[in-house]
Amino acid sequence: MPIVNINIAPELLHVDKEEAYKEMVKGITRTISESAKVPAEAVHVMINETSAKRYSVAGKFLIEK
Repeated sequence: MPIVNINIAPELLHVDKEEAYKEMVKGITRTISESAKVPAEAVHVMINETSAKRYSVAGKFLIEK
């Protein structure tokens, strides 16, 4: 069973978060299902929300950019 973990800083999404998450899991499930040749029911997707206050790139928190 494929398990996919997604880490997202939701403050950085500029669209409706819930709709974006629904679209992401549908697309990821379809892609994994097709490429791994497994039924969609075997694909598990977990979304982990990480605050932009706690996520940094090049030594700067994303909230600071």
